[in-house]
Amino acid sequence: MPELPEVETVKRILEQEVIGKTIEDIEIYRAKNVVTGADEFVKSLKGKKIEAMSRVGKFLVFHLSEGHVIVSHLRMEGKYYAGKKEDPVEKHEILRFLFTDATRLSYLDTRKFGVLYLEREDDYLAKAPLTEVGTEPWSTDPSALLKAYRRKKGPLKEALLDQGIMCGLGNIYADEVLFATSLHPLKACPTLKEEDAEAIVKESSRILRMAIDNGGSTIRSYHPKEGMDGRMQNVLEAYGRVGKPCSKCGLPLKKIRVGGRGTTYCPHCQRDAEHPFVVALTGPIASGKSAVGSYLAEHGFVRIDLDDIVSRLYEEKEVLSKLQEILGSEAVKDGKLDRAYVLEEITSDPSLKKRLEEYVHPLAYEKAIEKEKGRDKILYEVPFYLGSPIEERTDALIYIEADTAIRAKRIEERGKNPALAIKMNENYPWEEVKKKATLTLRGDGTLDELHRMLSSVKYLN
Repeated sequence: MPELPEVETVKRILEQEVIGKTIEDIEIYRAKNVVTGADEFVKSLKGKKIEAMSRVGKFLVFHLSEGHVIVSHLRMEGKYYAGKKEDPVEKHEILRFLFTDATRLSYLDTRKFGVLYLEREDDYLAKAPLTEVGTEPWSTDPSALLKAYRRKKGPLKEALLDQGIMCGLGNIYADEVLFATSLHPLKACPTLKEEDAEAIVKESSRILRMAIDNGGSTIRSYHPKEGMDGRMQNVLEAYGRVGKPCSKCGLPLKKIRVGGRGTTYCPHCQRDAEHPFVVALTGPIASGKSAVGSYLAEHGFVRIDLDDIVSRLYEEKEVLSKLQEILGSEAVKDGKLDRAYVLEEITSDPSLKKRLEEYVHPLAYEKAIEKEKGRDKILYEVPFYLGSPIEERTDALIYIEADTAIRAKRIEERGKNPALAIKMNENYPWEEVKKKATLTLRGDGTLDELHRMLSSVKYLN
């Protein structure tokens, strides 16, 4: 969809193509797109000269002789192409202006959403739709923007797309502004601060001016001119880069939908207390998860150990009673969970393990969420990642592995049965987990080696 920089680029191209030309006739192939009436449009504009071009937000304005004005909005896929009068009519052509010098200007629109209005020079700015257009970023007062945005109940991304408050940003440049300001696209508008509004105005102005200088962004549905491409898409930092490394921290960018629009952002750089950066840490037993967890806790992460939460749940009478229903009465002895029995049962019968997880995971997740409040960097240590509630919320997955012999030795030092523990882990689809991992580590070296690996990852420090 053409946004302000693309419309400005089109305006500059049209200034070279049509200014000074006189309209001999207008052929209209789809009258619905001429909002003010096709017949009057043709009748009033025959014989008029195009004297100037201007732009208001995303609207193109043709200024003609005798005080006539054409206001044009390209909407999603509208395009203007110049050519010769005798050129055949194209498939998606809406109308064409035929000039006295044997040239023509055609308006094409694949989606047919674009609109044109015939207005008068003396009052076109005082009539809809231009009265509904907000200020452009370089003319926007941050205090006024803050007041307007705070009145909105939805997420910030939707507010940026509201052309009635500040015009010019579409889906592409809204993503770019959010990335540049480090603001989360789902941030609630009433929580915006003065410095947020100032940053939005500053970065919107900078990014749109840079896009104009680059001739806009050439995307699937927009080219500034036949055979001509813009260059802004070559320097975009968020839009269209899902899965690619963030230019600031290296984390793969993530895509969500906000108000029905695809939105690409960095969960690490655009985090806040409402939308924390969530890292999950998993791997086979005794592979080094605790060492990684300790390191990240020292670097600002709130460490939430689901194993620890589950252990505490296993001390609750109601939970123990439910576990007896799932695993049999022998699962509890003397009021305590018999972990050796449970381990043996779920190792030999995967269906029991699944039933156990379906019951315990939601309870553990509910308690874990309480620990997140007010913090913007969260680390979940997850023994079995796949299918857990944490999987849906994970922004980065760290997978750590180690040689079996080293793991067995560590398990034995903990006073547990290495063979049984490793057997349970071997039945788990670790290769599938590894494929999903953002970062894979080896935990069988020294602690210093592990710390060096972690210190090299920007989004963890």
